[in-house]
Amino acid sequence: MGQKADTGVTFVIDRSGKLISNALVESAGLPPLDRETLAMVERSVPFPKPPVEAKDDLQRVTILMTFDGTPPKDGPGPWADEAKVKAKVNSVCRGC
Repeated sequence: MGQKADTGVTFVIDRSGKLISNALVESAGLPPLDRETLAMVERSVPFPKPPVEAKDDLQRVTILMTFDGTPPKDGPGPWADEAKVKAKVNSVCRGC
């Protein structure tokens, strides 16, 4: 899109790694980027199970993202590969 913007999303997962809810905590002010922020979380399901030592049954994660608006130099870039996006988002949840 060529747009620069910051977004933020909070999501909750249960002990099995199931997505319970997600919501924007910071809007980009651009509906397509806001939708993509939520869609990235939804495409990352299922999440890894939280560690057994986690005290709560539900784990809340907040991620802030920056869309830098830079067009990719060599094709669509790593964000176009859903497996890479899912792996990156899932890596954030390790050790919740």
